[in-house]
Amino acid sequence: MLRKAAITADGGGAANVAPGAPGMIPEALAHTLQLPWNDVEAVEAAFRDYGDRIAAVILEPVCGNAGVVHPAPDFLPRLAGLTRRHGALLVFDEVITGYRVALGGAQSCCRSRRPDGPVEGARRRLPGRGLRGSREIMAPLARNEAFHAGVFAGNHAAVGAVVAMVGKLLKNPSVYDELESRCAGLERRLAAAFADADRPVRIARADR
Repeated sequence: MLRKAAITADGGGAANVAPGAPGMIPEALAHTLQLPWNDVEAVEAAFRDYGDRIAAVILEPVCGNAGVVHPAPDFLPRLAGLTRRHGALLVFDEVITGYRVALGGAQSCCRSRRPDGPVEGARRRLPGRGLRGSREIMAPLARNEAFHAGVFAGNHAAVGAVVAMVGKLLKNPSVYDELESRCAGLERRLAAAFADADRPVRIARADR
């Protein structure tokens, strides 16, 4: 079942349906489809019903705000195929997963084409975000034909911190293997502790 809706920015979920940002026109709700996660059939139904009227499919490659829910093995590749066939953009929101899961973000760990316009970045002591995509999509921004306002746009200190951090990661990418090993060890120890206490637990993490 398809619902026309837009999720509010406060993470209120499907029950809190309203324009999600100041200045968003109320009519935006009538042009937004909210679809269930990991349900390719629902996306296929949306494309059957709306065809080439769908401009973009926008999602987190790992559902971070809903408890770290991984995509099904074929979910992202099938989304890539669907959007390609229908001429729609595939956009990954990697505000949470960018640089945390891997230097290339969660997209680099998924068996799908590179998205057309992923938003990526991760929270750090000095906050920063990055917006990147294909040359075709980014060209209007470079030519000032389209405007994009970022929360930290023009923050030289934040950009400098990001450049320095990425430079260090490029020189020592093995840090991700070390993080993966440590997090896997922590997961095992937590699971064992809960098992010893005879308490149920579900531990979720964005492993590689």
